[in-house]
Amino acid sequence: MKIYLTCSILILSVVQGFAQSSDTKFQDDLFPDKSAVLSKFVPLNNGELSHAACLMEPKTFIYQINQFKIKANGESKNKKNQSLVKKDIDYFARNIVEYYVSHYGRDSLAMARIQQINAEQQSDPNYGSLIKEASKKLQVKTLDSADKKFLNKYVSDVSDLNNTELYKHSAAYRDWIDTYIYNINIDRQFRYSPSEYENRYLLPLEAVRNNIPAGFIKNHLTYQHTLYALKMVTNPQKTDSLYAGFLKRKENKEYKAEINQVYRNLISSRPSSPAPGFSYYDVDGKLIRLSDLRGKYIYIDIWATWCMPCIAEIPFLSKLESDYSAKNIIFLSLSVDRSSDKSKWASYVKNNKLKGLQVMADKDFDSDFIRKFNVASIPRFILIDPEGKIVFANAARPSDPELRNHFDHLLK
Repeated sequence: MKIYLTCSILILSVVQGFAQSSDTKFQDDLFPDKSAVLSKFVPLNNGELSHAACLMEPKTFIYQINQFKIKANGESKNKKNQSLVKKDIDYFARNIVEYYVSHYGRDSLAMARIQQINAEQQSDPNYGSLIKEASKKLQVKTLDSADKKFLNKYVSDVSDLNNTELYKHSAAYRDWIDTYIYNINIDRQFRYSPSEYENRYLLPLEAVRNNIPAGFIKNHLTYQHTLYALKMVTNPQKTDSLYAGFLKRKENKEYKAEINQVYRNLISSRPSSPAPGFSYYDVDGKLIRLSDLRGKYIYIDIWATWCMPCIAEIPFLSKLESDYSAKNIIFLSLSVDRSSDKSKWASYVKNNKLKGLQVMADKDFDSDFIRKFNVASIPRFILIDPEGKIVFANAARPSDPELRNHFDHLLK
């Protein structure tokens, strides 16, 4: 159970598209009932620390966490791997404390208000001021420097960064290492100018290279972060360098095969390359083939009903559709909602009277078209020309004024 928060991309994020590997080599089978034991010592809400827990005084909270560790170690039925179980419980506790530090002293009503603004008012011209005003009421208590230092030491002190068996069998340990990597560059990633923004996707690789000892964990993290960076970085020189650097490493064939496929996708989605096709059903059940739309530019919005940044772009997209309705361009929204949520997607489209072509991918992020464009986060926008060739595999968002400049240049 991952109970702390990292950066959004979709985070969004992934977020948005960056999750722990589901490979069968990784399990969480040392002590599966840790949350049940934890709930006896601190209040939880759906498996996460409740707001009440994050208002507890630091010394009281740490006492309860230590009591949890004693209880959990005593209740473990895994006698074969007692040493690993103890470490699994320890890193689980560290993750709990990490979450506590990042959420300490927050008012639940203010947090709910911020979430409401994010969900419903991102397209509001006053969005920034609304968030700023709501945030003033968020923090009702703060940690003093001594408590913060003590708690951070609890999370990071005397850590093992190269325990292969623990990494394979403990989600808590994997989550802790992910947070460790993120925190190394937590300040640097927010210092980039818009033109350098993509560099933040390269920071985890640098952190892995400089801080994780050679071995299985370093190899896996290098693969994991290379894969994600290849999907997120658009600069061809940087992606070529990333790919070449990975090939120099002695990775296993499985990792190389996936990296090779992602790189081939990158090459085949560069400008002037033929766009891959698709055949998806629209909201009324009509089959839409991308090839049938030849003769016009096609601006594709890849989105989902659960994606708040996607929803925030809809008003801007609607305005574009209206302003360019007489031009040689089609606006197509491609949902990556799960097939089980098809009715939810259809209702959202109809209830909100969304314009343009509205289609749904057949296998969400595993759909062939989505995979060929290496889509790792949404919203994502693609522009295809009248001949079916790619103009931009990562086009500007509807809210970006630069998109209108592109349209005005192409649609003279």
